[in-house]
Amino acid sequence: MLYFHDVHGSAIELSPDKTEAHRAKGFCNGVTFSCTPVSASAKICLELGEQVSNWSGSVRVGFTSVNPETLSGEELPRFAVPDLTSRPGFWARAVQGATVKGCRILFHYDTDGRVHVCVNNDYKGVLLSGMDSNNDLWAIVDIYGQTVSVKFVSADETPLEILARGPEAMRAFQQASGYGTLPVFRSRLMIVGQDRAGKTTLRKALTGQTCDSNETSTDGIESHTACNIDIQQPTCWTAVNNLPTTSVPTPSTPSTTSQTLVDDDETAHQQSKEDEYVQAISVNIVKELLGMSLNVEKGHTDSTESEKNVIIKQQFKPSNKSAGSEPTSSQSNYLSTDLASEPLLEGMPERVVSLVSEMLQEANGQNDKWLSQHTDKANNQLTLNIWDFAGQHIYYTTHQVFLTSRAIYILVFDMTTDLEALAVTQVRRSDSNVEWEESEFTNLEFFDFWLNSIHAHAAQNKRSSVDGTSLSPPVFIVGTHRDSLEGNNEQRAKLVEAKLNRLRHYFIGKPYQGHIINKYYAIESFTEDAEDPKLIELRQHIGKVAAQEPYMGEQMPIKWLKFEQAITSRVEEGINHLPLDTVSQLALDLGIENQDGLITMLNFYHDLGCIVYYGGCGSYDANLGNVVILNPQWLIDVFKLVITIRDIDEQWSQYLDSWLKLDNYGILEERLINHMWRDILDQKPTLISLMSKFDLLCERSSHKQSIDNTDRQCRSFYVPSRLRPCPETKQLTAAGPNDITFYLLFHGFLPDGLFHRLLARSVRWCQDQGGKEPNLYHRWARFYIDDEHDLILHMSSARLSRVKVHTCVCVCMC
Repeated sequence: MLYFHDVHGSAIELSPDKTEAHRAKGFCNGVTFSCTPVSASAKICLELGEQVSNWSGSVRVGFTSVNPETLSGEELPRFAVPDLTSRPGFWARAVQGATVKGCRILFHYDTDGRVHVCVNNDYKGVLLSGMDSNNDLWAIVDIYGQTVSVKFVSADETPLEILARGPEAMRAFQQASGYGTLPVFRSRLMIVGQDRAGKTTLRKALTGQTCDSNETSTDGIESHTACNIDIQQPTCWTAVNNLPTTSVPTPSTPSTTSQTLVDDDETAHQQSKEDEYVQAISVNIVKELLGMSLNVEKGHTDSTESEKNVIIKQQFKPSNKSAGSEPTSSQSNYLSTDLASEPLLEGMPERVVSLVSEMLQEANGQNDKWLSQHTDKANNQLTLNIWDFAGQHIYYTTHQVFLTSRAIYILVFDMTTDLEALAVTQVRRSDSNVEWEESEFTNLEFFDFWLNSIHAHAAQNKRSSVDGTSLSPPVFIVGTHRDSLEGNNEQRAKLVEAKLNRLRHYFIGKPYQGHIINKYYAIESFTEDAEDPKLIELRQHIGKVAAQEPYMGEQMPIKWLKFEQAITSRVEEGINHLPLDTVSQLALDLGIENQDGLITMLNFYHDLGCIVYYGGCGSYDANLGNVVILNPQWLIDVFKLVITIRDIDEQWSQYLDSWLKLDNYGILEERLINHMWRDILDQKPTLISLMSKFDLLCERSSHKQSIDNTDRQCRSFYVPSRLRPCPETKQLTAAGPNDITFYLLFHGFLPDGLFHRLLARSVRWCQDQGGKEPNLYHRWARFYIDDEHDLILHMSSARLSRVKVHTCVCVCMC
């Protein structure tokens, strides 16, 4: 890793670790150097930071044989090109096409004195030639024009998900990156919390949609909403109808031959390079002058003006020469000015002065129009895909499948509820009726559930790079229905502060505390007049935090991004899944020819939650290995058909006995599956395998009989989340002298979903041992392993966070 030298241009500020340089003002005076010499073939990697649109030109890179220690920062020229490069021992040139935040420039020099450059791993050729490589050379980086900041980074920063897959995945990723990469700015916004807390309403309010006070509860997870955020103005969220993907160019092929950006005719090259810099410098000088002129005309002349405009206004001296016409405004004064006395043009070649004069004439007083025509819009947008998680307890088992570390979380709660009171949760819903029951959790303890879930399923177990103290992923705490609290504004404000302080004290010392953003929000989504200022502040804060996440701007192989685009197109066409052979052909058409590369890519997008594919990991299941789920939302909707508890009266009479069996005993018959999935029966084997993998269901042995003796000898499954409480536990707990009891402790966090997984795997194990039909209930189970051994599992209350394991040994006296 390289570091910046303490000698640098007057506008430059260095980060404490000297890996990042920032230009604090203007468009020039941004010359920097590496702190140590760079050896031949040593790769230097720069990542571009903030980009602005009010200047023109891109960052310049190169080398110098002059030790920066012998230079003075005050005496450094404003421009590396042509000021420095006109001196002996300095070589530099602009890198074209590098004006996007997150863009990476990789460059090095060879022993022949040629500088090779790649932009986002796309080889651009020889940038410079004719350097003296026999001496020590220091890197030059001129932070110029649109680029405001750069930092030295490692030449290879492989995503954590790839590293976790091992050396083969790393090689496949690096091979794909060799064909070019692009920075990707995207994340997820995961909105979680209790049922009826206002999650869906908050999602709509954040994205500028109309809110409905009678919003229907979300079933499962809704992931159709996405928005673009301007990093420079994070309060501006632009909703998009379809989930966006990164726009990518056609990848180029790595070449062992040396492409060249340098013309074969050296004279022509020098002339072209000179024209390039004369144009770029002239445009920026005119922008400076016209920008100052607009400030004068609009009366922005107080001390709050930027330093560059103040300096110009103080030093600009009007000329006595006539411009041929009487000026009509302060703008036209520039047409009658002695440009030679302008400080910005001091020492500039006559060609620059002449071109500046021509451009001012071209503007002809229409400064706004000219500036608009000569402004390149900087790409400072990131994309948030918003996932709205259902609050009903029945869905919590499925949530573990979709929680991810690459996300920003909002934990929503209703401020009108008593934090210390027992929560009321929805257990059943029909079109006309909702059934509720009192939970064992208080409203305050539900915070534990969600924050522990995020910490257990999504935490990266490392410090965030945002402030060095918070864990990733970050979690916002947001209270809703603020204006529905009792009292006047002052009384409501006191209630809000009291509730938020109660939460702050409750989180102290909890393992998940490091995930929580320190500032809590109390908002009102329903406002008659202007939008709630706190909602605007929340929107801005989310954008700021998202922009600082460590994976933002991550370099992704262009071929992979093109594959992602192709997948998105098919989902938009209504294609939710494809056979692996079809996906392989699709990848082949995009130049992904290696099977290991294909599997690595599929596993990576699976880890990100973009697709679902289990063919490349663990024990192989042909049903899973031969299908790729392109649309996770479709999978959620399929799961909902099994998990959701609906009023039995709504179901078809011919399936009534099957519905009753599912509702009363948690047994799902295949005939009912065929009815639920009648439109997707071709995917039934894959879906059953997926639900089995997640332990959402487990198959009963073929010889098992129904509890109510009406089984039709058809295939059936246990659904742990649909089990009813045990009406009488004494039959499950009869103890004998040879019994053994012990406890599995979970140290404060044991969700029902984890116990469901334990049940499903215990059922499979017991059936493999030839055991009899188990007795399964909500949080209770007794397994009859053989004639002499039984096993009882009992999940204690959530507060105890433990499972009681009781083994029964029956001794035969023969």
